[in-house]
Amino acid sequence: PAAVRMQLVGEGVNRTPTVEALEALPAHSNYYLGNDPQRWQTEVPHFAKVRYSQVYPGVDWVLYGNPRQLEYDFVVAPGVDPAQIAVRFAGADALRVEANGELVVSVAGRTVLHYSPTIYQNVNGEKREVSGRYVLRESADAAPVVGFEIASYDPKLPLVIDPIIYF
Repeated sequence: PAAVRMQLVGEGVNRTPTVEALEALPAHSNYYLGNDPQRWQTEVPHFAKVRYSQVYPGVDWVLYGNPRQLEYDFVVAPGVDPAQIAVRFAGADALRVEANGELVVSVAGRTVLHYSPTIYQNVNGEKREVSGRYVLRESADAAPVVGFEIASYDPKLPLVIDPIIYF
């Protein structure tokens, strides 16, 4: 078995962001591990999303799932440069961006596909798409990282970068 971890990197990355569970779900789980009832966890709530606030100055990272997919949004505050976002895929054997805009992460002879990101702004209640794509960059240690190249958009409004992982 192999694992790939997404790690946010770069000069402005916040190593201790505030973590917030969002959208409580009706289900709960119970964990009865070992023989010590004081270590058991009961009625542990489930949530649809988790937000890591201020992973970079002015950027939140929201993660959530759909059947066989994991989505993550970078929510960029007005006036903040999305070019500061850089993701390292620790454990990956190779990264490439396909001609169709998809990011392919290779590990142990398998691939994890990140569909071309949907990038948008909400303008007067309407979702307005913004052109953009993945880009591979070198980090300070020469390891490849993934960033985003974003076309022209209204910097006075929040920007959402919404990739989907298919595995």
